[in-house]
Amino acid sequence: MVSPLAPSLADLRRLACPVCLRAHDLLVLLDRAAHALRGTRWVQVHCPACDAPAHLELASGDASIGRVLADPRRRFEPSMRVSQPGLEVHPAPDGLEVALLHRRWLLAAVD
Repeated sequence: MVSPLAPSLADLRRLACPVCLRAHDLLVLLDRAAHALRGTRWVQVHCPACDAPAHLELASGDASIGRVLADPRRRFEPSMRVSQPGLEVHPAPDGLEVALLHRRWLLAAVD
């Protein structure tokens, strides 16, 4: 039996692409994830609507979408933040482990 407090598909939050502003749920965005940036909780994704590159900043229970700026040092600039029940994020030796509802991703780290 599933706990009545367990997150479900109805709990999925939507994040808007910083370029075209179309909103997509986090499962869809994670399916478009390319990789994680080494030593961070940042994941490169591509918008399902316009294919523009964007970045997610992930933490257990929270997600943001925006872009990574490299001037003068790398930093994340969010355009939208949401609380996401059921999102679990853990650093892995070579990347980032992400779990949401019934799905899991192991995103390889790149520099």
